[in-house]
Amino acid sequence: MHMPRRLQAQSAILASLALITILFLGLNTFLALPPFVQREASLVFARDGTLLTRIFVENREVISIADAPEHLLQAMIATEDARFFRHFGLDPIGIGRALLEALRRRRFVEGASTITQQLARNLYDLPMERTLRRKLREAYLALLLERHYTKKEILDVH
Repeated sequence: MHMPRRLQAQSAILASLALITILFLGLNTFLALPPFVQREASLVFARDGTLLTRIFVENREVISIADAPEHLLQAMIATEDARFFRHFGLDPIGIGRALLEALRRRRFVEGASTITQQLARNLYDLPMERTLRRKLREAYLALLLERHYTKKEILDVH
């Protein structure tokens, strides 16, 4: 049975990142997503059920994607990841552009993170520093997220 080229490329990239991640970066899973905890505000209620206050490190209110205005979703995708519906969690064109610019300027000046990579970074609380280790972990987790969830589910993870 012949695999389509896109699936072959995705599988090869996933296998390579999995090997690198397992051997060098300390993730001990292969194709299983680690559990994540979504941080939300704690609600404090009075005895009668009245909301008194919200306690939070990050003030988040979870909404369903179905409740978000369509133009907001389109604007977010256009701004953050215009090829979101055409890639598999990593954007080779964006990565290539960022690498060429980094070589030209001799430092990293552009990001190439997809929405899925940003989700991986936030769900698994990866550090914000710009290191190869963090980017490889983020890429590996993004590929796993794309294998386990549809694009709509990635936009709706909460």
